[in-house]
Amino acid sequence: MIIFYKKAKQNKLEEKINVTSFICTVAKNLWLNRIKRMSRSAELPEEEAYESDENLLANIITEEKRTAISRLLSEIGEECKKLLTYSIYDNLSMKEICRLMNYSSEDVAKTYNYRCKQKLIQLVMKNKAVISLLKNES
Repeated sequence: MIIFYKKAKQNKLEEKINVTSFICTVAKNLWLNRIKRMSRSAELPEEEAYESDENLLANIITEEKRTAISRLLSEIGEECKKLLTYSIYDNLSMKEICRLMNYSSEDVAKTYNYRCKQKLIQLVMKNKAVISLLKNES
């Protein structure tokens, strides 16, 4: 944020800049630089340092994705969060979900599952930073 502020104050930003992408890119580069400094101070052989950098960066990105998904799930409500957790993460059948959530039938569970997924999709589509984070595979 400080780098963005300094660039804006110095008029070094393009008019059509995507602020979210700029900030994410700066953050990513700062983390990479920090990881490089940390690996140099640890004095690991080059191959081990490179693997360590990749693992650390992958863990950071994975944690950021997990946090973003958790934030989105909390926005769609407790019932939807529970239902999507059962269907996506726990890979339970609609019959099992129906029993756990006390729905009257599997069709009701399917309908709620569909509606909750649509809510989640709408939230993701409104948040470009989350879309960028979830698409980022590096």
